[in-house]
Amino acid sequence: MNEAPPRVSVLVPFLDNADHIEQCAAAILAQDAPESLYEAIFIDNGSRDGSRDRVARYPRIRIVEEARRGSYAARNRGVREARGDLLLFTDADCAPDRGWLRQHLDALMAPGVDVVLGPRRPARDGTALHLMMLYEETKAAVIFGGVDRARYYGYTNNMAVRRETLAACGGFDEVMRGADSVFVRRVVDRNGPGAVRYRREAAVTHLEIRRLGQWYAKHAIYGRSNQRNSRRTATCRPLSLPMRWRTYRAAVREHGLDRAHAALLLAILVVGGVSHEVGRLVGRFGSVAEVRA
Repeated sequence: MNEAPPRVSVLVPFLDNADHIEQCAAAILAQDAPESLYEAIFIDNGSRDGSRDRVARYPRIRIVEEARRGSYAARNRGVREARGDLLLFTDADCAPDRGWLRQHLDALMAPGVDVVLGPRRPARDGTALHLMMLYEETKAAVIFGGVDRARYYGYTNNMAVRRETLAACGGFDEVMRGADSVFVRRVVDRNGPGAVRYRREAAVTHLEIRRLGQWYAKHAIYGRSNQRNSRRTATCRPLSLPMRWRTYRAAVREHGLDRAHAALLLAILVVGGVSHEVGRLVGRFGSVAEVRA
């Protein structure tokens, strides 16, 4: 008798991630779910730092190669190799919580849900990073619980999606950054906002985020990629200042922050907003310079 295929495929692209990839692999294999339920596929995108050898220590993980450079090209290759009808994506510098797979699977079982996103938490829980995380989770709950399609975005370091939905929306564009948000917008435009859910319990730890400055750098990158992608397709529209203020106030109330911590969070968010805007401007004028060149 042939063995039944796994229901879920966990897909992880990697390129020179030797510092974190074993922690990622161990966390994926330690899920509180039956081994027969899921497979783990790591896609080598040209590593030269020994990352592949580190993953090869885990017999349950299947390694495939993608010569075309770019994490979305690697993810598309992983999808072609996957046997599951439900696809879970994370990155090699992320370590999923033990209940991560089960939480995503449970959320995908709700009628009409095609995509599930979960929180990305920093590797260190210092005061500033903790406050930032509380705001980001409140913001995500506000956006993904709303009906404004233009606000929806995505991130493949913590995403679950039905294979049929990914295929219907054309897979991931093979660009360097931002294809996850483009994909989520396509899902929302095709199936409505209710097709995307946010699950706070389906968390991963972003292992490379250990200082607030690293989070700011990520925000600048997100702003740049969103601006560049907006020249060819619909991308997410950032929250307006009034919406940011309401979300900030909601985070303060929800988590019972005192005045000192509320003031610190506000300062963190102001600098984060500046970082995102700087990235957006770099993307805007960088794209113009590339076109003129």
